[in-house]
Amino acid sequence: MTGKHFELTDETRNYFGRNLNRIRATRDMPRYGVRKGDVGGWVECERNVSGYAWVSGDARVFGDAWVSDNAEISGNAEASGNARVSGNAVVSGDARVHGDARVYGDAEVYGDATVFGNADVSGDATVHGEARIFGDAEVEGNASVYGNADVSGDARVSGHAEVYGRATVTERQDILVVYPIGSQSVAATLTRTAAGHNLSVGCWHGGTIDTLPAEVDRRSQTWPGSEQDHARWRAEHEALEALCRARIAGWKRTDEGPATDCPV
Repeated sequence: MTGKHFELTDETRNYFGRNLNRIRATRDMPRYGVRKGDVGGWVECERNVSGYAWVSGDARVFGDAWVSDNAEISGNAEASGNARVSGNAVVSGDARVHGDARVYGDAEVYGDATVFGNADVSGDATVHGEARIFGDAEVEGNASVYGNADVSGDARVSGHAEVYGRATVTERQDILVVYPIGSQSVAATLTRTAAGHNLSVGCWHGGTIDTLPAEVDRRSQTWPGSEQDHARWRAEHEALEALCRARIAGWKRTDEGPATDCPV
């Protein structure tokens, strides 16, 4: 496929001092349910959109932001600054991507989420709710960040991790992911919060280390398999508890300042 798949219309708007033009499709784009002649969202200039990307609804792309490949910006979403949205990524709802942030792969950013700074969201990752990804943080793989969670600094959230609620992940030690675990081979995610920690194990969310044993007892009533299988899964959860407690103890030492003893 060659040539531009959209054109600028004469419909304009002033958005915080920037002159934006609504775009119109110049060909059918079944991927987005768009027919030739359909109008889309708003861009500051043609270079804001390339490849087969599309901007729809009331979405805006301006500054040096660039939406490319098969990416889509829709709803009331916005890409600005030097942001890059590429691959098959989708940014929708009231989401914002700005600064030098990048969203790519099959990642989705939606709701009221914000990605900014030098942050990267990639793979099949999802960021939604009022979550914020910023600094040099990375969210990748099948990870999900949502709620009021903040991921920043040099933190890396990957694999099958779930970061939610009021989690505050600012460095790589602020999150612990164990996968697979238990009878259903689910992921367990421990994250630091301002008040302490969050623990999720599969579909069990909002738990803590202190409530984990009761949850394991509850789950054990429906575990399939033999007594040997049950013993193994219980041992895995006991090991998870010990590992989480060790990580949390490390957080407390960090809060209290450096240790006085020299490392061995």
